[in-house]
Amino acid sequence: MEELREFFYTRRGLFYTIISGIAYGSLGIFAQLTPSVHILESSTVRGLFLALLSLIVIFASRSKPVCSKNEFLWILANGSFSTGVQITLFMAYGLAPAGDVNAIVYSSPLFSGILARIFLKETLAWYDALLSLVSITGVFLISKPEFVFGTADDLGETSNSFKGSLWAIGCLILYSIQPVIARKLRQDSTQASILTFTFGIIALSTSAILNSFIGGWTIPLDAKEMFFLIGVGISGFVGAQFLNLSLETEKAIFATLSVTVLTISITYVLQFLIFHVYPDVISGTGIILIGGATIVALVVKWREAKETVVQQNNDPDTKEKDATTQTELTFDNPAVDYQI
Repeated sequence: MEELREFFYTRRGLFYTIISGIAYGSLGIFAQLTPSVHILESSTVRGLFLALLSLIVIFASRSKPVCSKNEFLWILANGSFSTGVQITLFMAYGLAPAGDVNAIVYSSPLFSGILARIFLKETLAWYDALLSLVSITGVFLISKPEFVFGTADDLGETSNSFKGSLWAIGCLILYSIQPVIARKLRQDSTQASILTFTFGIIALSTSAILNSFIGGWTIPLDAKEMFFLIGVGISGFVGAQFLNLSLETEKAIFATLSVTVLTISITYVLQFLIFHVYPDVISGTGIILIGGATIVALVVKWREAKETVVQQNNDPDTKEKDATTQTELTFDNPAVDYQI
């Protein structure tokens, strides 16, 4: 039992990113299954579930969050940037083709890695950059942005497309910075649930205000849509919470890259199973590139975790420290943040 516990504990960041990617992939499908619900209303529901479920986790863990004024400001910044990602992405999808938006926004892991290298002094290995470029190429092929591939439809809406691209670039900037802030806070032992709760509160209030002026409120009368809307909230919470958990042990570039490519892969698999959407040759090539990059990234991380375990077992001081840490990691410890 101890060996199994150590096995999962040393690789917990890897498992957290996998769970987060699956949840975010499911989130997109749940959103597609609620066509009558305005996207800002879905965002409001997601914010509500983020705040409510993370608050339950905080109380269940019996922790007493205490932070300095400086740390509180960073937490607010993280929640604001996360909310900004949602709003700018919504605006971009409303003005520009989805392929163009995805091609811009999902290049963020590489920029997150560069920012983490500059501000957090994290290592940026050559294979990190290579895997990011391969994944970005895969996203590019799947999205088939109109500014490269063109379209058979009328291209007269160039002005709106340009505005949408600007919103997408704004989303890219926010999406590149936010994981670096979350990574810094997690390194400073800020609880993942606190980050998720703050994100939920800010997203809930912002989306509710914008929806009141832009979208208008609707109540799904169909029980299925209501169920899928709840799925949006739960999957959104799981994705955000486990991404925050993974950022304690994983570099910003690995966490964001893994979650991004897993989200896209899971979305395509679910689209095939539910909507019977078949990818063409270009999209299939992109999926292969993304799948290959994901497998390589997971294998590299798995080997790194294994080498870390071997080094710890050969180091008497680390071994004694780990034994003490394992003793403290009980559900009765209010400082523990792994009790989800």
